[in-house]
Amino acid sequence: MLDDCKGDRLEEVLAVFSSAVLKKMAAAASEAEGEHPTIAEQLALENRGYGGER
Repeated sequence: MLDDCKGDRLEEVLAVFSSAVLKKMAAAASEAEGEHPTIAEQLALENRGYGGER
């Protein structure tokens, strides 16, 4: 899959992947605390899907 990715496209793929990992880690940390997440946190962790057509 990544064989065709070069330059800007590779950077975009890596940015999307790292963003997904950070969101997952933030959500796990929030759950571990046992507190209700703030509205800002809920919006930041909201799954909006990937809308890019590439």
